[in-house]
Amino acid sequence: MNADDIGTGVLADMREGNLSDEDPMDSLGSRGSKGRFKGFRNNYLEFWHKLLRDSSETDELFSAGNNEKGEENTSSYEDSRKANHLSSSPLFDTLSDLVAMFSGLRARKVRVAATEAGLQLVTTLVHIAKVKADTRDLKQRQLDAEGKKKRPNAPMMKTLNEALAQTQARIWSVESMIKDSFKKKSPTASGT
Repeated sequence: MNADDIGTGVLADMREGNLSDEDPMDSLGSRGSKGRFKGFRNNYLEFWHKLLRDSSETDELFSAGNNEKGEENTSSYEDSRKANHLSSSPLFDTLSDLVAMFSGLRARKVRVAATEAGLQLVTTLVHIAKVKADTRDLKQRQLDAEGKKKRPNAPMMKTLNEALAQTQARIWSVESMIKDSFKKKSPTASGT
């Protein structure tokens, strides 16, 4: 199922009147109802946060579409940077396409939900970048400490260098995703 099929399904439900008059994205809960949508907004935003966070921890967020095993060549910082700019994340591309498509629909409730999801995606990407930067700094300190030893462990230094390069590539990838999320336009806004 692609984004167009989902959008068509949402529009069909709206035409049939299968939508509630209540606003589930209301931050105060549902007004006047007995909690039908209580906590929906928080759960909705938590879903988007956990989806990206967990996929970044398992490296699914960083797997390139052209690499079946999700492995990357991280022999150096420069190689990692070049590889990062040539590949993108199919998961992030799909999510951002969905958010862009739903943000362009005529139904206000759907646009609000898409905007909330987009903001949460960017917030989570910033959080992921910070965590990865902290990891990179730790690896750099470990590498520096190992290098100061009288007899540094060569395999350990190689492993730390590879981990450092991979972590830096992840940071560049997340920064690229953040930039790309601001460049996305809804299909209706771009005139297509």
